[in-house]
Amino acid sequence: PVDLAGLGWALPCWVLLAAFAYGLALALATIRVFVPDAAHVVPQLTALWFYLTPIFYPIAIIPASLRGAVEANPMTAFASLFRHALLGEPVDLGRALLVASLATLAALALGGFAFRRAARHFEDFL
Repeated sequence: PVDLAGLGWALPCWVLLAAFAYGLALALATIRVFVPDAAHVVPQLTALWFYLTPIFYPIAIIPASLRGAVEANPMTAFASLFRHALLGEPVDLGRALLVASLATLAALALGGFAFRRAARHFEDFL
């Protein structure tokens, strides 16, 4: 059942996730211009990333020896925030928000930097 009281958390989660995706898209678009074969690799990596993120399974079923690696995945923080907002599952909100925010800032900074730095060379490679 959906926890309607937690829907207030969903909007900030969506905003953070959209900004993270935008930063990631800037970086991947820049790579795609200079490495044409990236178009074949990115969907495969995205599918792998999807299965390594606890979206359809709870993080509790992951063995303790692998849990640290899964928690290092920035999408795990986003998934935890959405689980809390929509399903009312308990989560360390401070940690999840911190990880999601830092991942978003890093993606925006790196993606924006790469795109601005390489943009003047795009016409040479397209």
